[in-house]
Amino acid sequence: MSTVCDMPVRDVVAVGPARWRVLDRAGRVRGLIEAIRLPSGFRFRALRFDRASGSFRCLGEFWNPTEAADCLRYLV
Repeated sequence: MSTVCDMPVRDVVAVGPARWRVLDRAGRVRGLIEAIRLPSGFRFRALRFDRASGSFRCLGEFWNPTEAADCLRYLV
């Protein structure tokens, strides 16, 4: 269990000051969580790499990092 902005989230690894790599149970990378600071608090963007475009695709923004990680884990 790691922390993302002081919130516990399972199977994430920090890769920068505001970015975390999300892993599945087998240890494979599922995508990234990116923290975005807003006046009302933080939003957490779920990003998945798109091979066709060679860039990351935003799957959604969430109010907590657990929801962003779950989006990456359960989206096929």
